[in-house]
Amino acid sequence: MATSRHKIEIALWSAALAAGFLKVWSHRFEIPASDCLSYLDIARAYQRHDWQTAVNGFWSPLYSWLLWLTFWLIDATWYWESTLVHLLNFVLYVAALASFRFFLRELTAIGGASTSEPSPTATDGLSPLVWQILSFAICTDALLRMPHLDRAAPDIAVAAIFLLATAILARLRRGRNGWVTYAGLGVTLGIGYLAKTAMFPLAFVFLTCALFATGDWKRTWPRALLALVVFISISAPFVAALHQKTGRLTIGDSGKLNYAWHVNRAASQPTQILSEFAEPRIGATYPPWYDPSYWNQSVRPHFDWRQQMRALSITARKYLQILSQQMPLALGLLALLLIAGNTRAILHLFASLWPIWLSSLATLSLYALVHVERRYIVAALVVLWSCAFAAVRLPRSDKRQRLVNGLALTVAIILGLVIVHGTTRAMVKISKQPANQDWATAVSFRQEGILPGDKIAALDLGNLYWAHLSQVRIVAEVRGLASLNKRNISTVPGFWQSSPEAQSEILAKLANIGVKFLVTETAPPSSQLAVWHRIGNTGYYTRSIPKRED
Repeated sequence: MATSRHKIEIALWSAALAAGFLKVWSHRFEIPASDCLSYLDIARAYQRHDWQTAVNGFWSPLYSWLLWLTFWLIDATWYWESTLVHLLNFVLYVAALASFRFFLRELTAIGGASTSEPSPTATDGLSPLVWQILSFAICTDALLRMPHLDRAAPDIAVAAIFLLATAILARLRRGRNGWVTYAGLGVTLGIGYLAKTAMFPLAFVFLTCALFATGDWKRTWPRALLALVVFISISAPFVAALHQKTGRLTIGDSGKLNYAWHVNRAASQPTQILSEFAEPRIGATYPPWYDPSYWNQSVRPHFDWRQQMRALSITARKYLQILSQQMPLALGLLALLLIAGNTRAILHLFASLWPIWLSSLATLSLYALVHVERRYIVAALVVLWSCAFAAVRLPRSDKRQRLVNGLALTVAIILGLVIVHGTTRAMVKISKQPANQDWATAVSFRQEGILPGDKIAALDLGNLYWAHLSQVRIVAEVRGLASLNKRNISTVPGFWQSSPEAQSEILAKLANIGVKFLVTETAPPSSQLAVWHRIGNTGYYTRSIPKRED
């Protein structure tokens, strides 16, 4: 039986690795979001040892460090940059799977630990084979559905760290509470903070769980204190770097700004027709999103109970949407509870695992206050689902055992079919041999005389990765279409609707800050087409900006 389980585990790992690799490879030439652009620019700043520019109050440093390390280890041309990004994401995906395997092993082993609590993994639960298949399906499906697995973003790294920290809590829960284990938790939480600012407050939830995990906090508090010291020791250098740059004590501004944007509804982007950000100290492709904490220094979040209740209602609907996407798990668990008939005992078993799942619940609560996206909570959901299914208990009945195991296996098969569907789509995309369109666009721009270091202005641009590959700087943004101002009481005209005189005034302002070209991916109106030049076979148009006369 052990040999059979080992072979099945190898098969599960092989399938998960293949599915993950095919997904990231199918997107190897895509860097679609401005978030991704910021991490890449920060990594390049570290690469050229521009420490002042690299230290950032909004974006956590770990993912940029990993990108920097990847670019250093594999000294490839810029053409291969996006491919290297996706290969790094695959490595992090493997790390997340390994962390989950560690967590699963520790959760399963709790049944053999000498604790006074009822065992959540005894022989009257799911069979070991079915439990292995189901739990692996839960994790693999969750990780593959992460929207940023195929982008340059740290979410998959955060998931790996979160699962590793939870695995350590499970290890403590089953009595493995040595000094090294607690120190390892401190290291993991410190790295977690470097991966995402939200892990800093969550670290104290993890440490509290670690203090009480063994049931004897009076004996373990010195070890929990060691974990706290290690965590602070790893976090402190970056906090000090932020203090040196910003002149104030902060762990990062992402929480503050996101609260202001999503709860207080503060404007995150200017609403005027022309926005200039030619800040010489910020040598980034798109400065406003490279360091939002710099450009939003005047933004001050504040508590308003009406705004907070509105934000909670929005995140509640988002959680319901996420739950609806996991309906096979929800219905499967509900059916298992109905079949078991001993709901009170199952809830007691689940409650006994609180040191393991409390951090996950705290994660859901933290994001519920501000803003939630599926990628933020993937690891927390995996932990909660795993603990819920691990707590299922049945009367010792062969017939009922077969029914429950069959039901759990059905849930795993449904998740497997979802994985197969996504993998098939990735294979189809790979078979079409997608081209590196952003690189081709960057080459076309260079052929038209737009060179590295040039300053350009963006007119309603969406994708900006080509600008990063071209190594140009977007130092101004022009609004193309009319829009309402932030009070929604008047209309702000756009560039296309402006008079020739107004357009000339805008172009003169652009010339004053050294802009050479105004770039758009919107076809200009026929009346203005004569002064615009299409870039090769791309959908981009440029308008040259005459140099100002001194």
